Amino acid sequence: MEQVAKIRSTWDETYFVVRPYRDTKDRFFITEIDDLVAQLEDNQMTIGTSMGSKYVAEIREEVEAWEKKLGYISDCIDEWLVFQKAWMYLENIFNAEDIQKQLPNEAKQFQLVDKFWKDHMQRTKKNALVLDVCGSEALLGRFQGNNRSLDEIQKCLEDYLATKRSAFPRFFFLSNDELLEILSQTRNAQAVQPHLRKCFDNVVKVEFSAEKDSQEILGMWSAEREYVAFSQAVWARGPVEGWLTNIEKMMRKTLYDMTLASLEAYPEDALNRDEWFFESCAMAVLTGDQVEWTKGVTGAITEMMKGKNKKAMEEFLDFSQEQIARMVGLVRGDLNKLQRNAMGAIIVLDVHGRDVIKRMIKARVDN
Repeated sequence: MEQVAKIRSTWDETYFVVRPYRDTKDRFFITEIDDLVAQLEDNQMTIGTSMGSKYVAEIREEVEAWEKKLGYISDCIDEWLVFQKAWMYLENIFNAEDIQKQLPNEAKQFQLVDKFWKDHMQRTKKNALVLDVCGSEALLGRFQGNNRSLDEIQKCLEDYLATKRSAFPRFFFLSNDELLEILSQTRNAQAVQPHLRKCFDNVVKVEFSAEKDSQEILGMWSAEREYVAFSQAVWARGPVEGWLTNIEKMMRKTLYDMTLASLEAYPEDALNRDEWFFESCAMAVLTGDQVEWTKGVTGAITEMMKGKNKKAMEEFLDFSQEQIARMVGLVRGDLNKLQRNAMGAIIVLDVHGRDVIKRMIKARVDN
């Protein structure tokens, strides 16, 4: 009897802790729920023990009523917390005008759910006594129904994101939240900038023209602060997955054009390459260097195979060593950080190439 009275007294003074949601005046959420749940579980255990007591006969009806009441409160809180978590996640998404336009049916469905939540939480704010808030037998059913609606909305949202990822597979590198951040700001092309590095390895940003709110993209920047101007401008218009695909195509075209131009500009005097190293982006120069090395090795082997010059490979080794010596001298000069990084990479490749030539000479390769 004393235990039941204590439980009754406890719940007569147990309130939900209600806080404003993101500094808004008309939206609220419950918080600090752990102590309430712990109290609820403790009281349910006490009631369960009382039901098994031989002295419960005189107060059985009251004990059974409390058992039912606490069970209902527990179910309500479980559904409430599931709803609150889903609502907080989706509210931020469907507040964006661009998402509302792209998912109009789901936006309308969310508005209905949002109205229920807003009305319910305003009533809870006015009277947060748990027994009063969870006193309506319809509350649990309304939470369950709205949770089903939120599940449907989330499924439609997942399907929507899947279509975007199918259109631009590099979106698979982004989390749902990151992708939604981009899609919720489709009119702001700059919104994609923080996520570019995950989509394109080491591309930290693209370069927009100087006009305010520009949609013209002129080139790309690497993490090392190397800038590569596109062969043609790309316009950030229409669906974001569309113009990102165009950027990807322009990246390939630009690097192809640059590499071809770098090869065509390769000096006839291959020992005098100081200016050529810095006329293009580093990767085009690295590729050109390897193409020319391969051409030189192939030419040396061909001469040996045709019997024109039996020492062609040894001569090419001397030439490679002279190239490396000149590059080392260049590195000792006045270079900026980007140029020094590029030269370091080229020297590593050419030293490896020199060692390959030595192994070929040792193995007497002549065909």
